[in-house]
Amino acid sequence: MRARKATVSPAEAKSRGRGFLAIALVALTAFVSLLVAVRRNPRMERDVAVTLGMQRLNHPALSQLLNAISWPGFRPQSLLLPGTATAGVWMLGFRREARYMVFAWLASLLSFSTKMLVQRPRPGGDGIMVTEAKLRDSSFP
Repeated sequence: MRARKATVSPAEAKSRGRGFLAIALVALTAFVSLLVAVRRNPRMERDVAVTLGMQRLNHPALSQLLNAISWPGFRPQSLLLPGTATAGVWMLGFRREARYMVFAWLASLLSFSTKMLVQRPRPGGDGIMVTEAKLRDSSFP
């Protein structure tokens, strides 16, 4: 499979661009709102209530699912998976898309910087179970 040229009308391109911009602005607004809320109150009670509720379920299948969901976010896979995917897309001939993937991967620096700014503590306290892990940053968001 190789990249093929595809074109859309200028009107379609503008429409797609406006839709993407609207979605990006909504996402940015939600992110900034969450950042401000967590900065003001690092241990939000709703967050604790949801955590306790999820942990009360205590089902092996749920634990396996949550571990599987978390796995890509830990090192070394958090570095290897995006790099491998980007290299694969590049080798298939999708050069522009691969460059976009590099920029998206670099956005993790924004995530890291935000975590350093907010300094939200990892969850803890009465009744909250935390799996031990060698983590290099805080838990925001």
